[in-house]
Amino acid sequence: MILAVWFKKNLKQALLNQVYTDKAKVNGVNVNDPLIKEKIYKQYLQAYKKGVFNYIKEEVDQNTKQIVPRKYFSGGLTAVDPAMLQSVTVDEAMSSFREDMPGENKYFIVSGLTQGASGQIDNASISQPPSENLKVASTVTNQDFKELVEMRQAGLAGIHKNVDPRPVIPASETAVFNWQSTPTIEKDRLVEEQNKMFGQGEIAALDMVGGEATRFGGPKTFVKVSDDLGDFMGIKIANQRFIDNHFGKSVPRYAMTSEKRLPEFLAGLEQRGYYGLGTDRIQPFVQGTVDTFILTDDEIEASFKDPKEIAQYKAYAANQRQQNPDGIYRFKGEERKVPAGHLDAIASFVISGQMTDALKRGIKFISVENIDNLQAILKPDGMIAKFDGMGVDFGFILAEKNLTFKITDSTGKVLVDKLIVRFRDNVISFDGIHEFSGQAEKDGLRFVINGAAKTIDVFDANGQKIETKNEIKTETGGTLVQPVDEDDNPVGEPIMKEGFELPKNFDHVNAPFFNTNSIIIRLEGLLRILGISQEDLNKMNWDERSSLVREKLVKVVKPNFELKYHEVDGEYPDLGIVRNGKTRIPVAQLTRIMLQSAHLPGAKVGYIFAPRAEVFAPVKEPEDLKVAAENNAQTLKAYTNYTRSTPATTSTVPTERSTRRATIDKATLANPGGIDLNSRNLNMESIGQKVNITFDPAMIVQFKRGDFSGVRIQILDVVPVNLMPLLGLK
Repeated sequence: MILAVWFKKNLKQALLNQVYTDKAKVNGVNVNDPLIKEKIYKQYLQAYKKGVFNYIKEEVDQNTKQIVPRKYFSGGLTAVDPAMLQSVTVDEAMSSFREDMPGENKYFIVSGLTQGASGQIDNASISQPPSENLKVASTVTNQDFKELVEMRQAGLAGIHKNVDPRPVIPASETAVFNWQSTPTIEKDRLVEEQNKMFGQGEIAALDMVGGEATRFGGPKTFVKVSDDLGDFMGIKIANQRFIDNHFGKSVPRYAMTSEKRLPEFLAGLEQRGYYGLGTDRIQPFVQGTVDTFILTDDEIEASFKDPKEIAQYKAYAANQRQQNPDGIYRFKGEERKVPAGHLDAIASFVISGQMTDALKRGIKFISVENIDNLQAILKPDGMIAKFDGMGVDFGFILAEKNLTFKITDSTGKVLVDKLIVRFRDNVISFDGIHEFSGQAEKDGLRFVINGAAKTIDVFDANGQKIETKNEIKTETGGTLVQPVDEDDNPVGEPIMKEGFELPKNFDHVNAPFFNTNSIIIRLEGLLRILGISQEDLNKMNWDERSSLVREKLVKVVKPNFELKYHEVDGEYPDLGIVRNGKTRIPVAQLTRIMLQSAHLPGAKVGYIFAPRAEVFAPVKEPEDLKVAAENNAQTLKAYTNYTRSTPATTSTVPTERSTRRATIDKATLANPGGIDLNSRNLNMESIGQKVNITFDPAMIVQFKRGDFSGVRIQILDVVPVNLMPLLGLK
């Protein structure tokens, strides 16, 4: 429009203006059949109103040499005669809009470009608009917390009460769908089905970015994993751009954070320009936090083995209880609140209104992902389509546990202190970084996986087998188990149990199915479990959603407690256990784990068991960054495939896929992204001149009367060019 107005004003003598402009002429489209004229005119109107193409393409920025997503749209817009425009300032226009905006929609996202000091285009200040979504979606009310305190005081709840008394055994192979053994032809069919789901905007991701993450000195969200991969959040966003580009459908990325970490999260997104994705594409919501507790003596005895350590912690706990008789943990008077567990990702998703948002957008499946699982990204692999075909409400992606062997010979000499093995994956490793298939050599010895015996055979340089003794430690996270009666006969369906819910003598070696905490949620199924229709959920306010969630989700699952350490500066007299200048303080914290969603009444649950390297690459400790950086042949392959978006073809001839992707999409147009130029965040005078924005008064009235949530003006790029040669002028 800018160029069109300039053209009309400044090139009145040009041939096109002399012959056509403002002459109401259509000469040049002379055909005898009036129906053809009408068809051409209708096609023109359709192109003008709906657009010819609308897609995102990643290109290399010539200045930064980085890959930058650029959105291209061709179509029309409603314009008015510039003579009718009334000059008003940005503040005046914003104020006028805000006064008459309906309901809570009193904010604007206006996109554009600002000139940076370096002469390049820089992002303007970005700010998250005020939103009900950013209220704290607490799943523990004051009354709920009072009941928890009373349960602990009565000895009915605590770390020592986590173990489920019902007998269980490892679940059988038939309890899971084995992805690795699925025929290629079936996988191809599922991939095709899932690609259709991506193309229709039916799949979105929910990243769990909250939590304390004190081991990294703060939240992991913006910690750099490696030079190749970038930071944790950047990996997720790169994956989102891959989905956008390859399937031509833009959906938001939901992100759960905690009240304590929200300012850091929003500031981190702002500093990174929302990774170029746009403020409206990252939808944060806030889970609640809850007080932590001083450990009871029963909990200490259940958590530690060393008598000296038990006595030390009991003395410390007694001192703390004397200072804090309510049993709530305070360190030097400071509250020690933490999020209430990963199940809050589902509960807070509903309370915050984000589930309502997702359903309105036509999203059918939510992929819940840990921010620190590098393999928890959206992939066109067919797994979500498989869960859809299984008809489940919650689909759990399982991997094989790591078993850590300490091997000694008959004399007690340690042959290897840490040998990591996965029998079904047939993987062996000495450092968790370099993995070998079936066998590996170290210090002149050969270590061979014996899958039948679930052990490791060791051979010397002459090939002679050495008599050894194995000490095995296993990962004890979420495990698929089968409830049994007193005679070990199966009772009911297999269920997921967290490690602290299982007895200490549970056979983890023969229970390989390990929860990766990546869960696919069918929103229609979640509505059924909540006992509500989408229409009724749309009508609910915040308080009504909170009551619904606590009644149907939170109160249904068992309140477990988990031993955690809080790190505080300096040495504390009763403990004196210092790590990197910090003392590790033991606390008991409420945790409602994600896998408890499988226990909700009426829930339909399914499990897919996949090779660990394809679905699970956790970074829990700073040391794990080395694994991510060095052993990412598999990881980098995945991200090259699923986060480094390259066009399907370099040909300039449109392909069937590119044509489909270019089809205009109303949802995309409604949320094109951009840079927030809210007047309170942007000082236009900082670029050396005052700027007035002109609005048509009639358009302002139209906006006031309409149900608009904001105004967005999108400028993709402004490039000075010499138009004279193009117009045949000197």
